[in-house]
Amino acid sequence: MEMSTVKVREKKSGGEDSCHNETEIPDADSARPSSRWSIRSFRGPCGKHPSEQQIVPSPFDICTSVVIEAGFFHSPDHDLYDRPSDATAAARVSSSNSEDFAAWKCSPCDSMNVSLDYSTPWTEAAKQTTALTSVAVNPQKNTQLSRRLIYDLVIRNLTYKVNVRAGPHESKKKTLLNGVNAKARNSEILAIIGRSGSSKTTLLDALAGHIDASSLEGSILVNGVKMEDGLKSISGYVTQEDYLFPMLTTEETLMFSARLRLSSKITAIAKRERVQSLIDELGLASCAKTRVGNEKIRGISGGERRRLSIGVDLIHDPPVLLLDEPTSGLDSTSALQVIETLHSLAVRRRHTIVMTVHQPSFRILELIHSTLVLARGHVMYHGPVDKMVDHFNALDCPVPEHMNVVEFALDTIAEFEKKPDGLQTLIDLQKERTFPEVEDGPESNTTEAKRRYLFYNTSRRRKYATSFASELWVLSQRNFYNIFRTHTLFLTRVGLTILTSLILISLFSKSPISEKGIQQRQTFIIFTIAIMVFTSTEALPIFLLERQILVREKSRGAYRTSSYAAAHSLVVLPFLLFLAVLCTCMSYFVVGLVWKTSAAFFFMMVIFLVLAMSNAFVACVSAVAPNFTVALGVVGGISAYMFLFSGFFMTRKEIPWYWLWIHYASLFKYSYESLLANELTNREGTVWYHNLTSEDVTDKLLGGEVNQTLNVWIMVVFLLGYRLIFYLALRFYPRSLRQ
Repeated sequence: MEMSTVKVREKKSGGEDSCHNETEIPDADSARPSSRWSIRSFRGPCGKHPSEQQIVPSPFDICTSVVIEAGFFHSPDHDLYDRPSDATAAARVSSSNSEDFAAWKCSPCDSMNVSLDYSTPWTEAAKQTTALTSVAVNPQKNTQLSRRLIYDLVIRNLTYKVNVRAGPHESKKKTLLNGVNAKARNSEILAIIGRSGSSKTTLLDALAGHIDASSLEGSILVNGVKMEDGLKSISGYVTQEDYLFPMLTTEETLMFSARLRLSSKITAIAKRERVQSLIDELGLASCAKTRVGNEKIRGISGGERRRLSIGVDLIHDPPVLLLDEPTSGLDSTSALQVIETLHSLAVRRRHTIVMTVHQPSFRILELIHSTLVLARGHVMYHGPVDKMVDHFNALDCPVPEHMNVVEFALDTIAEFEKKPDGLQTLIDLQKERTFPEVEDGPESNTTEAKRRYLFYNTSRRRKYATSFASELWVLSQRNFYNIFRTHTLFLTRVGLTILTSLILISLFSKSPISEKGIQQRQTFIIFTIAIMVFTSTEALPIFLLERQILVREKSRGAYRTSSYAAAHSLVVLPFLLFLAVLCTCMSYFVVGLVWKTSAAFFFMMVIFLVLAMSNAFVACVSAVAPNFTVALGVVGGISAYMFLFSGFFMTRKEIPWYWLWIHYASLFKYSYESLLANELTNREGTVWYHNLTSEDVTDKLLGGEVNQTLNVWIMVVFLLGYRLIFYLALRFYPRSLRQ
């Protein structure tokens, strides 16, 4: 395809013209596409439609900034709109009044999923154009074409100190990062290397914004602009642990991530195409339909899990990618595949990649562009891998032939650490031999316009990609799939409910109207409640895994905590209702409880509230407990105490006054009293034993008349209260920021 050179001018606010660089666009005579397309259904960073009249603040934030480059359709806030299936070239053009918009393309019109206007030929629209703001060429000829601004990171004199206990009543400052200077370029991989305890992950957390900015000294610059809160808005962060839902397939995991991280303006077809593209790019096509699995459920391999974790944070196409030990726990082949994937992302897509790695192999070193060697928070070396040999030769520590230079460097540093002021020698040499690539000089080619664009762009980005309602729907679907595909959890709860009902039927079938019958009804009611409460602990492992995933996704701004808490609450309600109906239908009438539809319905409603309350209580504990063992102990212990003071073993009048607070806080009290009163009050006038009527028995066992309606509302308040505590705990307690 022939290309023609066009020099374009842009009208500045002051009325003078500024000449853009010469840019190649498809020659109209050679291409002559038959259609033009518009973007009037999309909005620019100012929130207005491109077709509306407006005052553009500066040349770099023109409101009609939509680009098709290398097959992707972007807006200035980095939201991926569409991925044309066959686009090979495109030009972004806008007229002086922001009304004419045209783009050349060679793919079918309908594959772009945008509104089309065939009324004006492309060549006529191009003649009316007064500003050319961007151009994309054939990606097969230039695979490194950026779809957005590229980002270079510069770390300047970064220092991080924490308080550590030095004695019973005193503490001292410990320096984890000490004057770190480094640079990470686009299209390159920067590997942070060091022994255990060298503060590799600490530095990565600082870049990701996981350390409180007030605790850091120094600065992190992005294209020359200081970022106060790390790189959250432009980066993805892949932690060392692979926290993934085991019951979802690889494709489903990425699809749910796409639905949460990509703008609601993007069509479902475009999101699916983005997922499929990422699956192909990460080499996950062979396991796309395979469930992720875990240590108990067979699923994808360790290397595939690691690449899937990378894909989850790549779905929204962040220009900067941070990874903590991406090869940890993998065999050499899987580790190499992961690094090859990262190398491809860096070179072909111009991502800026920063990763920590403990001890890379020869083959992995060949794929790394630059290294940053740390020891006790100090920089021992920073620069290209191929210059590391010269660096250590200058220390009179020649690197043996055919030896891994990184392995040699770490061993050498360990020897220097044993000497007094040994590390200082390495620190001083590093400062003297700083390579040009590390300096933040004019070669970075960062213009003031790009710097202003960065601030303009990140400050106007929506905090969340989709609405609360969309998040609620997607999260509910994801939780539903994960919970109801966990057959052990589902079958265990259903099986225990059936087994409990059968046992209670065998023990208390057709309880008589007598003193013994009263005792049997009491036992049936309290045991039914107890089994519903204590079996709720089955969900603890799922809750704890979800919390880890929530902390990771929340730290990246994937969705609101409120939408997760609401989805978590709603998705289990149908299952809990099913258990309540199952329990009522199997045992209520067979045991011999009062034969009234209203009484049976009330019984079912109370059992449902018990299930919902206990589920919310377990969720509360899982939100704050550090691990499964602690969570199980806390849930079991507190439940046992509440059971003891439920009113079954001793009445309210018999409980010591200083323990009454547990009685009133008990999950068992209100349900037990309500169900027993439901049985007695619906048998008004019945004589049970010794001429005692239902009213007399109620007064004797429950200490007086029971307000069943009030008890139900108290249980509802308990349910909502537990859910509120659950939300607040997720919102504030699992802090992703280190102080």
